[in-house]
Amino acid sequence: MPVHFLSQHDHDQLSQCPRELSFEDLSSYFQLSNDDRKLIRSFRGSINRLGVALSLCCLRFLGFYPSNLATLDQPIVDYLSYQLGVKEVNLGDYATREATLHEHQRQIIRHLGFRRASAMDVLMLEKWLEDRALEHNQPKRIFELACDYLRQQKILRLGTVRLAEMVSKARSQAEVKTYEQLESFLTPERRHFFDVMLTTHEERGLTDLTWLQRTPQSNSAAAIVQTLNKISLLYEAGVPDWDLSIINPNRRKWLAKRSSRSRLDNFKNLADQTRYPLLAAFMEEALYTYTDMLIEMLDVRLWELHGECRNKFQKDRLNATNTISNTLIIFKTFAQAVIQQGQQTFDPNSVEGVNFKQLEDAISKADTLIRPEDDAFVDYFAKKHSAVHKFSKRLLEIMSFHAHTDDKGLLDGLALIHNIHAGKRRKLPSSAPTAFIPNVWKPEVFTDKGLNWRSYEIAALWVLRQKLRSADVYVQHSRRYVQLEGYLIPKAPWQEIRQEIPSLLGIKNSAEQQLEKRKEVFSKLATEVNTRLEQGDGDVRWDQERMILTPHSKEEEPDSLKELRRHIEKRLGLRDITDILIEVDNWTGFSDAFQHLDGVFTRNKDLLTQLYACILAQACNLGFKKMANSTDLPYRKLLWCNRWYLREDTVNEAVTKLVNYHHSLPMSDVWGSGVLSSSDGQRFPVTGDVRKARALPRYFGYGKGITNTTWTSDQFSQFGSKVIPATMREATYVLDELLDNETDLDIAEHTTDSAGYTEIVFALFNLLGYTFSPRIKDLADQQLYRPRDFDLSLIPQLKTPLSNLLSEDRVISGWDEMLRVVMSLKKGYCTASTLIQKLQAFPRKHPVARTLQEYGRLEKTIHILRWYGDITLRKRITRQLNKGENLHFLRAAIAFGKHGMIDGKEDEALDQQFACLNLVTNAVLIYNTIQIAKIVDDLRQEGHEVKDEDLARIWPSKFSHINFIGKYHF
Repeated sequence: MPVHFLSQHDHDQLSQCPRELSFEDLSSYFQLSNDDRKLIRSFRGSINRLGVALSLCCLRFLGFYPSNLATLDQPIVDYLSYQLGVKEVNLGDYATREATLHEHQRQIIRHLGFRRASAMDVLMLEKWLEDRALEHNQPKRIFELACDYLRQQKILRLGTVRLAEMVSKARSQAEVKTYEQLESFLTPERRHFFDVMLTTHEERGLTDLTWLQRTPQSNSAAAIVQTLNKISLLYEAGVPDWDLSIINPNRRKWLAKRSSRSRLDNFKNLADQTRYPLLAAFMEEALYTYTDMLIEMLDVRLWELHGECRNKFQKDRLNATNTISNTLIIFKTFAQAVIQQGQQTFDPNSVEGVNFKQLEDAISKADTLIRPEDDAFVDYFAKKHSAVHKFSKRLLEIMSFHAHTDDKGLLDGLALIHNIHAGKRRKLPSSAPTAFIPNVWKPEVFTDKGLNWRSYEIAALWVLRQKLRSADVYVQHSRRYVQLEGYLIPKAPWQEIRQEIPSLLGIKNSAEQQLEKRKEVFSKLATEVNTRLEQGDGDVRWDQERMILTPHSKEEEPDSLKELRRHIEKRLGLRDITDILIEVDNWTGFSDAFQHLDGVFTRNKDLLTQLYACILAQACNLGFKKMANSTDLPYRKLLWCNRWYLREDTVNEAVTKLVNYHHSLPMSDVWGSGVLSSSDGQRFPVTGDVRKARALPRYFGYGKGITNTTWTSDQFSQFGSKVIPATMREATYVLDELLDNETDLDIAEHTTDSAGYTEIVFALFNLLGYTFSPRIKDLADQQLYRPRDFDLSLIPQLKTPLSNLLSEDRVISGWDEMLRVVMSLKKGYCTASTLIQKLQAFPRKHPVARTLQEYGRLEKTIHILRWYGDITLRKRITRQLNKGENLHFLRAAIAFGKHGMIDGKEDEALDQQFACLNLVTNAVLIYNTIQIAKIVDDLRQEGHEVKDEDLARIWPSKFSHINFIGKYHF
């Protein structure tokens, strides 16, 4: 295990106090107590007193003495100087007097109760580091934990070189310890199996390891079957019965991640004690990964087949227009003749132009044209059996399904179908369970000749799809498809955690108190809107029994703004995106976030160049081959760099650095304070197989595409990005990045367009402590709700729209369970999107979903009343949404490669590409923000008047001055 995970720059930084400290740190560690002052007064001279005070507080804060007190940030020195009443002194002189310094430090150590590490302390630290190395793999993280540990034990921190050597040694020992923990598990048979995994398979032409590392890229029947074959291999290896719980979960996760990125030659060069644990963790993780993928692929494939049937039905109905008309003419003619001649005397041969043969044909055609009242075109779906059979036989052969509740015979029915596939039966028995068959499928399943097993199979799989979504039916070794209970805080510790709600979420523990609080807000807003309607001269009014909101007019651009824009655009010199990326990295240090998966430090100029190239290759949608050809960088080096350095955690850390830096720029405050954000989806067409791609003709024509949802602050920085299926409503994911936000942005309010809201989302936002302010389309058509005890006579203008009553009893009865859901999200037990999808998947609404929806109805009504009554709110939200949409143009300009078409990619590679696009977008925003600030300063020095209100309308999303496509050299 290499020692070199810290650069010389890291060693230098770790020997100093941080450049900037928060007010909380200053007040906690640099505030002198009476005992501190007593010690400091015992020294003579201002320079000695200030030097001792700084040394004392730094030791308390850092656990070591900074290498040079003279380099401390001035605000820290000023903070202590003010407390001591000391004026300016030369700390450089104090730092050079070594003998005096050592004596002062000895007294400070005794005063604070610190001690130097003894031999026993070092042995204890080595054991402690070994335990931490079994929990964490990143050496820098272990190093930081060791520093905290020594400070808490009041032991002076060891030298950074020695401590780094101890961390590296602990990581090597952790590798040996992991192997020892698995020694009983690694039987000769399993070792042989792992060795076979690294040999080439005759039929596939590649090793089982390489085969398992390749995740599916589509939802086709072939991809489903291949995934089932991989699960079958894992079953045959006995992975479901493996127990690797003796290894720390974090370490198992890291071992699996490292294995998924390592290539065959890497494994062959590893020692047994390293190779076998890697393969074991990888296979266990692969079982869970492929099981979840399989269920999702099955869901999507059945839905795609359903969509094909719907389209075929609609096409056939369109083509049958003439047939319908001719058939109706024949029946109309006969009907008129019957009426005119009378039923008793009617002679069919007397009808001119129509004979019995035509009538028989018309009746036959009518049978095909007549559709059931609840038409789900299942007859078309039933004809898709051959397409379903391609994967259903293997599915029922390999997978074992289980039910949490009464499945009405579904699993028994699937077992009968499996027997038919296996040749044990030729048809379904008359006693086959049918209670689970939906009514729309019964005409296809029940025939004169008995049960149609082909229609029975498709109907059973369709019901299975729904029950897997809601977790009424489940498969073992799945993380995503478990019961709702599996996503929530366990009930045992819940009552203790429940007490944290008022302080953590800012809401009442009691449903009655919380409802009373929100009803007061409702009453105030309803009264204000009613007054505005009665006055009749505002922007909200009644028009033909509809409450109409007059759109606010677009603000005209003053001449001063136009002139300012011209000056800025003229002075923004043309720059290459490569230069911008390097310059922004010099400012922010975002490349430091890209650490090798093994924690090895190999920073050099070549690696940095490769990092930039990998980031741009993905952000610009060029791919690594084209980037290698354009830059003369080795293609294999780019792949290696991307595999080991660009990961979800490293890219997200780099984006966080950029967002925080942008937030710290004074110019950013011109556009916002960082408390408001928005999310919006940008659609990209795809080529080839992409598992998340969906057909959406409105945007992709006959092709497929994906949606990249981004989260944008009111300062323009983009702090979140997620790739979702194009057909999935954005409301499902809107909370994810807010709850995972680790930037300095203190987001308190969020907005979306109409695709981003549901009543459940309204409820979750309020209970999690956020304000949700979406811009809702067709506002007059929205249903509003009022509390039952609210007197409508107080607001006669709103009597009609507020006629719906809120069910407070439902909220009160489900309050405790609703709070458990919300706290589970806050504590990170599951993501909001996973929970919302699970709630939406139940055939009948889950009690928690009903409670959330009812509470959300009140929140939605409050929001709409605010929207009607506050034009400032409407303008602010519209402006924020415009910022997000404006950034779509910048992102499209960056991702110019392949005409904006995304190539077929695995899920991880797809997420990585859009994370890189997010990174480059933020880099451009930082560059533009700094350049605009410089230009404004220059203009003001030249005597130009620059108004703040004009500057707020100059946005940093410009890109006409940036060259994204490189240069041609002739």
